[in-house]
Amino acid sequence: MDDHSVSPEVAGILKRYLQIQEQMRVLNDEKAGLQERLAAHLADYSGL
Repeated sequence: MDDHSVSPEVAGILKRYLQIQEQMRVLNDEKAGLQERLAAHLADYSGL
């Protein structure tokens, strides 16, 4: 086995890990946007 090769199992694990990492990035971006919107609405209410 070449020192730079990985087993199909490890390759699959790495692929899935990267997929999940991308999903987390998308969710974190969405979450940040929602937090900004919520903060704006709460700021409107605090000024009543």
